[in-house]
Amino acid sequence: MSKTRQKFREQCEREVPAKCLQKALVAGMSADASFWLAGKRVRAVGADNMAWDEIRHGIYIIENLFLKELAQDRSYEFTFVCLPLKMRGATGSPVRPIAMVSRG
Repeated sequence: MSKTRQKFREQCEREVPAKCLQKALVAGMSADASFWLAGKRVRAVGADNMAWDEIRHGIYIIENLFLKELAQDRSYEFTFVCLPLKMRGATGSPVRPIAMVSRG
């Protein structure tokens, strides 16, 4: 498990009800997590896999992010820019995700 994922899981275990964390062998969040995230007014979620069970409440899902370099650099806070393609009538789009890390 990456350090970023481990840090997130530790935070979740402190703050998120246990039913929100999947007990399966697949990494990711359960459908109950979307309700908890909506209560926190989260606008988007992202992961390095496709393991989001189900997200509702207008929360955007960004899957298959390459997070290895952020984890190696221990960059846990950054400005995130997500540039989707403009596609008429689509419900999803490939994106160009950018993490702007402050080095100061």
